[in-house]
Amino acid sequence: MDETLRNILNMLPQPAFLLDESRILWYNTAAQALCPEALSAEEILGSDPALLPKEIPESKLQRSAMLHGQAYSLTIQRQDTCFLAIASPIGEAISSEDTLSHALRRPLQELMAAAGTLFGALSDSPLMTGAAAEVNRSIYQLQRLCLQSSEGRKLLSQDYALQRRPRCVTELLDEFVASCRDLLTAAGYELRYTPMAEQVVADIDGPLLERALYQLLANAMAYSPKDRPICLSCEKQDRLFLIHMADQGPGFRPDILAGLYTRTLQQPLADPRSGLGLGLPVVKRIAELHGGSLMLQSSDQGTIATLSISLARAPLSLRSVMYHTDLYGGHNPALVELSHLLPASLFDPEEIET
Repeated sequence: MDETLRNILNMLPQPAFLLDESRILWYNTAAQALCPEALSAEEILGSDPALLPKEIPESKLQRSAMLHGQAYSLTIQRQDTCFLAIASPIGEAISSEDTLSHALRRPLQELMAAAGTLFGALSDSPLMTGAAAEVNRSIYQLQRLCLQSSEGRKLLSQDYALQRRPRCVTELLDEFVASCRDLLTAAGYELRYTPMAEQVVADIDGPLLERALYQLLANAMAYSPKDRPICLSCEKQDRLFLIHMADQGPGFRPDILAGLYTRTLQQPLADPRSGLGLGLPVVKRIAELHGGSLMLQSSDQGTIATLSISLARAPLSLRSVMYHTDLYGGHNPALVELSHLLPASLFDPEEIET
């Protein structure tokens, strides 16, 4: 193992293990409390670590496990010829929805692996291609629901620690648009983006802010007729950076707008187009964690969602370096986050392997 990586892992508050398919090769300081000498590789990796494809080294596997009587959420990634596993304890007060989400992750990974094998054996007939695309879209939708249930509820219910670092937010917006514009065009939507000429840098949690952008875009797509454009723009206003997502749909119902600020975690927003109903509360929470807010202006002419973040420097922190998990398991985030709104034809396994 690279010495720099070893030092970083020893700084983590979470237990970390380097192992092959049969034994634990190394563990960090935080893992000592788990008596790693008494743990087996199978307890950490599960019964089939081959689910992590060798041809996609950056892919990650999420699973839950009981280690010495404590429930842990494990993030596993290939590291050369071995596996790197980071364990995060799951609180005792975990909700039934979180338990279900963690329980679903293992069969979902197995479904992905089995589907990949089946896709390779299918004929090229339109019927088979269409069926494979439908199965693939359903897999992406399940992954999205698991992500919303576990990570969304964690974000709302816990003292979430941002992994903030200086980032050009205008560049992040450019990359976000590039990641999803072609998908929206293929699905019959028009995304109009008005970029800023000025580059704006802020201390942000980039992956978390991207999740908020995908959710705002998904809401705009769900409420917007396809013959009317969705408009994305941004501006700098004093010490705030504002991101505007506007649609020309029928607007939110009054109870949805009120629910954004009054519903609890146990009472998510109830609307058939909102998935689990956690999307807007999660966006609001992400904005607040960045020192900003979420404002919705809605009428029968459409809705403008404005997400603001503070441009003030984040306070110095003595927290150790955190390991950033790829919540999408190596899959295209846009396909996962927008899977419930995109046509099945975009999920042809032959077209989206990258």
